[in-house]
Amino acid sequence: MSDWTAYLRPNVYLRDVAFSDLGDFFDLEHGRSPPIGAAKPRRKELIAYCAQWISSLMDVASVNRTLVWNNEIAGYVRCSNMTDQPALQLFIGQPHRRQGLGLQALRETLRHVLTRPILAKADMGNLPAIRLLERCGFERCQTDNIVVHDPEELVFELQRHSPAPAPCPDLPGYWP
Repeated sequence: MSDWTAYLRPNVYLRDVAFSDLGDFFDLEHGRSPPIGAAKPRRKELIAYCAQWISSLMDVASVNRTLVWNNEIAGYVRCSNMTDQPALQLFIGQPHRRQGLGLQALRETLRHVLTRPILAKADMGNLPAIRLLERCGFERCQTDNIVVHDPEELVFELQRHSPAPAPCPDLPGYWP
């Protein structure tokens, strides 16, 4: 695991994932308020979710970063070798979408994760995610040798290193 913090723009940065972030990730992905009478199933879901993350956090080869915006967790980026190829996962919480955070987080992560090829998946109907991956150099690939759990899921692959965008001269560490 590499140790780096990247300031993407004022009040936006990527940092190492802390165990205390996992509950916030779960809430961002599954909604903040559990259905009435669903406390026990929700607790079981949270435990399974955290177990997945802990295995990723314990893997020294994986990269796990929390995306923070205005001192609030906005999402995460993780890249791990769950299969024979590295797989990238990016999640931005609903209130923080459509603000360029995903593009900045993905570009910065790809500057640090040098292994290629790297895979990423997107739901077929998630056009913003598909455009984001394509904008960062990912290309749709065949799924013959790749396990796809959902037929509505598209698999993308990044074969080459994308040129890093030029830094903003006014803000050190700022990448447009």
